[in-house]
Amino acid sequence: MLKIINRFVLIVLCFCFALIVNANDQKNSHNIFDNSNLVQWQLILIDYLSGSSPDFEHRRALYKSLNDMVIKSNNHSVSFNNDSFEIKEITDELPQDIHNLLLEELQHFNLNSFQQDKKCFSFIKSPTQYDLNQYLVFISDYLFLFSNDGLVLTFKNEEKIRNYLASQYDKLKSVKLPLTNRFWPPESKDEFSPFSDELIYFFKGSIDDSDAQSLKLRKYNDINLLLLSSYTIAGAPQLSIVSLDNSFKFIDRLELSQEYELEDGVSWIKYNIDKNYFITLNEVEYRHNKSPKSVSKTFYKISDNGKFIKVNN
Repeated sequence: MLKIINRFVLIVLCFCFALIVNANDQKNSHNIFDNSNLVQWQLILIDYLSGSSPDFEHRRALYKSLNDMVIKSNNHSVSFNNDSFEIKEITDELPQDIHNLLLEELQHFNLNSFQQDKKCFSFIKSPTQYDLNQYLVFISDYLFLFSNDGLVLTFKNEEKIRNYLASQYDKLKSVKLPLTNRFWPPESKDEFSPFSDELIYFFKGSIDDSDAQSLKLRKYNDINLLLLSSYTIAGAPQLSIVSLDNSFKFIDRLELSQEYELEDGVSWIKYNIDKNYFITLNEVEYRHNKSPKSVSKTFYKISDNGKFIKVNN
């Protein structure tokens, strides 16, 4: 009888031990993807080695897909929206092509590869659905990912970007409504304040926009509104209105003024914002030897959550 009891106690102890081990395994597995020490990242640049010939269509496709994603990381994983990938720290040297890409990119941000906070990782399972290889590097407030075809994708801590934007916001010159076709193209007397190029992608512009500078409008309810001037890769000016929440998270963007080339002239988008924030966009064609012609009008209002909503007049 005593032998049976001892066996029973031994079985119970083994069962309890198994439960504890399993619970710890589940806890550790959960910790890989929990919210502790999570950093959210904002894409700020997709670049390539000088002298190389990248696939520009693929570069634009990467920008479009990754710039709209919520990308987060901790010491154990990186998540792309709801897809999480485990990572592990590595001590081996990066492959030479990755190393060269990284060195050239670090020069953009006054960083170097010998910083003490540099950490190299690899994906345990590469996120091939995003055309990325297995390597990733953390330095200071930056994350560097690498595509399979020679592109380096630079991200910055999204909170640091918003903090920078908040620090600049109070310094911006404020303009009053109504506005009709002002500030396009911008002139030096308009007193736009320049922004870091790291904000170009944050504002959801085109991949090669540059020279972002801004004025601010009076708040709409609790929504911060910026009048954003920038230039396309072809050097054409463009003017946009951008909405941000109270913590300076991006909400929406609407292009106000742009210029398009026609075979025999140009098409201009002109704008009006009335005192109630009702926005009218008027496309006008200027063709050789013809009078200007309005070809379309569209109307927008700002929703309570800061979106620019197309409406009927």
